[in-house]
Amino acid sequence: MAKVRDEKDLVEMFESQFTRSEDKFSTVKKHWKEDNDFSLGEQWDAGSRNNRSILGQERPCLTINKIDPLVHRIVNSAKQKKLEAIVKPVDDTSDPDTAYILAGLVRNCEYVSNAIRAYMWAYECAIRAGVGYFRIVNDYEDDNSNDQTVRVKRIRNPLCVSFDPDSEDQNGADSTVCVISEEISKYAADELCKDVDYDSAQIIPARSIWMPSDGEIKHGEIYWEEREQDTLYKLSDGSYVRESEIHKDISGTLKQSGHVVSERKIQKKTVRYGELCGGKVIQNLETNSKYIPVVRLIGREGYINGKLDLRGITRNSMDPNRMYNVMSSLLVERIGLAPRAPYIGAAGQFEGYENDWLNANNVNLPKLEYNPITIGGNLAPPPQRNDASSGDPTIERYMMLSDKDIKDTSALGDAFMGNKSNEVSGAGIKARASQSDLSTFDFEDNAADSIEHSARIQIDMFQRIMSDRQVIRILGDDSQQKVINLNAFQGKDGSTKKIDLGVGKFDTEISVASGDKTRRETAIEQLSFVLQTNPQAANLIMDIFVGNLDIKDADKIAKRFKSMVPPQALAAEEQGEKDNPELDAYEQHATQIITQLKAQLQEAIAKEQDAEQKLKNRDGELAIKDKEVHLKSREVDIKELATMAEIKQKKIDSANKATFDKEGSSENKKEKGKEEPSEHDDSTQIQLITRKLQGLEHELEMITQVLERLHETAQGGPTQSPAASTKGNGLPPAEADTNVGASND
Repeated sequence: MAKVRDEKDLVEMFESQFTRSEDKFSTVKKHWKEDNDFSLGEQWDAGSRNNRSILGQERPCLTINKIDPLVHRIVNSAKQKKLEAIVKPVDDTSDPDTAYILAGLVRNCEYVSNAIRAYMWAYECAIRAGVGYFRIVNDYEDDNSNDQTVRVKRIRNPLCVSFDPDSEDQNGADSTVCVISEEISKYAADELCKDVDYDSAQIIPARSIWMPSDGEIKHGEIYWEEREQDTLYKLSDGSYVRESEIHKDISGTLKQSGHVVSERKIQKKTVRYGELCGGKVIQNLETNSKYIPVVRLIGREGYINGKLDLRGITRNSMDPNRMYNVMSSLLVERIGLAPRAPYIGAAGQFEGYENDWLNANNVNLPKLEYNPITIGGNLAPPPQRNDASSGDPTIERYMMLSDKDIKDTSALGDAFMGNKSNEVSGAGIKARASQSDLSTFDFEDNAADSIEHSARIQIDMFQRIMSDRQVIRILGDDSQQKVINLNAFQGKDGSTKKIDLGVGKFDTEISVASGDKTRRETAIEQLSFVLQTNPQAANLIMDIFVGNLDIKDADKIAKRFKSMVPPQALAAEEQGEKDNPELDAYEQHATQIITQLKAQLQEAIAKEQDAEQKLKNRDGELAIKDKEVHLKSREVDIKELATMAEIKQKKIDSANKATFDKEGSSENKKEKGKEEPSEHDDSTQIQLITRKLQGLEHELEMITQVLERLHETAQGGPTQSPAASTKGNGLPPAEADTNVGASND
């Protein structure tokens, strides 16, 4: 993407990328709004609802939302599973202990920023309508610190995000631009830009993008990627270095000395961030990330007529749910329009009590009186209600069919919803629930992919902003916060080392584990099976079984059961916990041997380092001697050339003197004519010798400088040559300078 030079470029880029993304994802956003609104209860289109709301002809318009419970079931099932990022070293410079610390930083970031809320909100948006987003930002640790940290934040409205239309990765890892925009009030805009008069039409650009509606102004954020040409060198020691990371003169020195094995042109990426309000630039700065720090989480991906389509659980179940709503409304309408159930009695039975019988269908009367009448000498029966049937089997059958269609289109059966199904055994119910989990596994897999990319972005940010820290706070594997001293970190092997978070490459993968509640339920299920198949085991494991129950005072009950466990069982359990004298003696002896071996190893390493240093010093001395010999030979050559030049100059002076003495004689004139060519030849030789002498003097000066550097390097002193930096080119100082001298030779 082109480099942004000024505020005008940033405004134009924002407008261009916003318009381009909106055009690309207009259909996706339209479907997202429809699916989201439908899943939340807006299940009647405006035309049908208006037709049922005609004054005097009102008809029931019921909404029986059967999709929203499905969404919450899927989301809550995912919340019970713990998604944890595992950090793995990638190259030889990556330290496993550094990977452990970075994983702890990611866990602490997710804990402090409550990242599970952001993850699950994006997941719910993807389940409902096909896509959700969250972002990773830099923030200060607190108001009393200038140290930055990393936080995960949710993006409440996915429609505010205009993502990279060229991105192909599901999580957006390959995106090069992302725009986040929303409409805010003029009051909020004034707070952001106090020096801008948003009531003035001249301030806001004459584009509808910045003033979408009266009283509101567009506030936008944009992340974009800038690229610059760079060269990547592979050095003879196997390391890589970029041309932009070293001094300009060093790249040429590396090539001349033969330390560059190969090279290729690459593009250096820089991610920048801009904030705008009403066409006014508020911020324009570089981020601490090589990725666009906005993560996309999709539901299901597909293409219709060659265009991208993102959907969740709602789309396929919309028509069955509409049908269910129509049938429910029709059934209620039929019942409402059915005639009132009348009371039937003989003539004269209601005389004197007409008002009570007229209100019998509307008022809950405690009693109804009537006049007993005889017909043909027989007492007529009391008045009775003519209760007509109000149900409609056809409508009820269609309601059952639409309910089944919702389950079929969502692939979520009764067992998943906790309803009673045909399965009667626990294994059968569990198998059916497992099938329902498989039908939604693609949602969980996409969520894990996005959370994994989030961890990758966090690691990249931590390596950039915490490479110079000394003390940091992490969250360990046991979910306990720990304070780590990076200058004196005790590794897994027991050694103390200094950790540089900025060194090495690391990647992530997601480990899915059950939540604490799920693990308890699994333990109870398995222990129940053991108790059913082996009742005698109750005396041995009842305390453990009760300890996993989620009831009040479970720990107290477990202690009482533990007091009833046979002593020999407790003794066998505690035997491993008690100190074993023989084992302690063996461990002590093994520790002594290990200590001795470590001492021997350190001594051997010290000797090897000393020998290596001596070898380097010897090589340096030999290089110095070679340079001195070469310098002496050059000095001899210079002296010889100077002598020759002096002899030639004397000859020229003698010839000139003889010429002036014999200038009047004709013979001298002839002799002069003969000597002139000789004088010309001698002058030419003098000029050649002089130029060669000047070149040798320049070369002598360069060799002298290199020799001084070699002396300083051999003595362990500093060197002024930029090629002596091992950080820039991966070479030791002496070797780098030696190669420079060899190149000059």
